[in-house]
Amino acid sequence: MNILAEAEKYVTALFKERSDDKLRYHNIKHTKNVVDASKLIASKCNVSAVDLEMLCISAWFHDVGYLEKIKNHEDISRKYAREFLIGQSKDETYIAQVEKCIAATKIPQTPHDTMSAILCDADLYHVSQEDFMDDTQIFWDELSAMNGEELNEVKYLEKTLKFFKEHEFKTDYGKTILEPGKRANMKKVKKALKERQQEVLDDLEKKQKKITKLEAKVEELKTPQRGIESMFRVTANNQITLSSIADNKANILITVNSIIISVVITMLVRKFSDYPNIVIPTMIFLLTSLVTIVYAILSTRPKVSGGTFTREDIKQKKINLLFFGNFYKMGFEDYEWAVKDMMKDYDGLYRNMILDQYTLGLVLAKKYKRLRIAYSVFMYGLIISVLAYIVAMIWFPAG
Repeated sequence: MNILAEAEKYVTALFKERSDDKLRYHNIKHTKNVVDASKLIASKCNVSAVDLEMLCISAWFHDVGYLEKIKNHEDISRKYAREFLIGQSKDETYIAQVEKCIAATKIPQTPHDTMSAILCDADLYHVSQEDFMDDTQIFWDELSAMNGEELNEVKYLEKTLKFFKEHEFKTDYGKTILEPGKRANMKKVKKALKERQQEVLDDLEKKQKKITKLEAKVEELKTPQRGIESMFRVTANNQITLSSIADNKANILITVNSIIISVVITMLVRKFSDYPNIVIPTMIFLLTSLVTIVYAILSTRPKVSGGTFTREDIKQKKINLLFFGNFYKMGFEDYEWAVKDMMKDYDGLYRNMILDQYTLGLVLAKKYKRLRIAYSVFMYGLIISVLAYIVAMIWFPAG
């Protein structure tokens, strides 16, 4: 029996004995598909018989690591491949080539020779096929099962679309034969994403209608006190919602710009010596991201007051007892007395509620002001950076 038959037997047994039901995509079926795709692409690339053998063995073992873990599973796959090939009396050169092919499939793919490029395209061969949407549904089910809960489908489709835009086939066969199919599938993903987003918008519209009905009921309340209390409650909920929206927007800016800074420092800074013309545009880009992050952080950074008050403050109604920052350092007995005293005074109670809403409004105003500055800096800085790169590339090309 030849080595390829042994490899198939070995890997099939591993998946049969150790595979988890959660591996709904990265299973023996996917492995066999990658092997078949590797043979197909290799037949178009004039690969020698020895290289084809190493390529197929790499394909058999490339996802075996999923049996132990998802992250960096390629390292585990290489370990299994090495142990198998040592048992087959293969030399170090042969083993190293197989390991290199497997390592190249890690996203983002980094092939360094023809064989690893073929394996990379074979591993993602399915993105060009007509049944891609069925495969991506299975992959989404696998991720949900691995996480123990159903993932957000809109976010998953957004990541899939981003992957499509960033991915490039590595072989000539992939670029000419597989690329059209990939582009057709990218349109399907865009359509599915648009449909899911519309469903979300429709759901939000339904909820908004419910909110509108509830607000109408508030207007119909018979007693003024109940109507006033409902007004305070709705206003507080709205302000909390706006604050949450602002925090989410700030988190988006922080995350995006942190990634930008990491990518720029990792990918561009080390190329300054080769491309000195991009130094200034890159610095502008980094400064834009840094200033954006600073203002985004400032918009979410909490501010806590002294946490104490006196009985005189309560009598003069200077303290808002509904805000934790005004009492968190006080003893329970003092705070209890103050709240009961406030509850006896109808006007004082409503004054505290009004003061609480007013204070929340001031905090919200500062938060949105800083957030607006952050978005403005990011927008104009991005424009300036792009223009700077264009100027640097056209008028000051690297020598």
